[in-house]
Amino acid sequence: MAIEEAAYGPDHPHVAVTLTHLGRVQVQLGELSAARATLERALAITEAAYGPDHPKVAGTLTNLGVVRRGLGELPAALATQERALAIKESAYGPYHPEVAGILFNLGVVRRDLGELPAALATLERALAIEESAYGPDHPQVAITLIELRIVQQQLADKK
Repeated sequence: MAIEEAAYGPDHPHVAVTLTHLGRVQVQLGELSAARATLERALAITEAAYGPDHPKVAGTLTNLGVVRRGLGELPAALATQERALAIKESAYGPYHPEVAGILFNLGVVRRDLGELPAALATLERALAIEESAYGPDHPQVAITLIELRIVQQQLADKK
């Protein structure tokens, strides 16, 4: 990143890409507060370079939403994922695999917030897109099925 900043300046889109990768590594290391700051910087650069509704912005928002969820900032995570979803749906349409990934994240946040019917509907929509795009035996389909089953069980437990 230091090389990119020296070559392009601190606010160049190449720096934002590297910051996003760094933020993801920080998540893997459990450094969520640092990841939030890194991804917020990447988001600011990306928005300035491409505008607030560009798909590249949505990618950074998705990562930031995951971090906010990990930090327990659930309303902020929800808003972040909802914004990412709106951008991706506008860019790619409602049935694109890029949309499914955000729907999965959004479903998990809704589950964490206790919004179980909304979580169920969101995850079912993600699953339908994934099965259509990847087939029924894809690993992402399995991951979504597991999350969907958790929500279904929580709904059953409430009855």
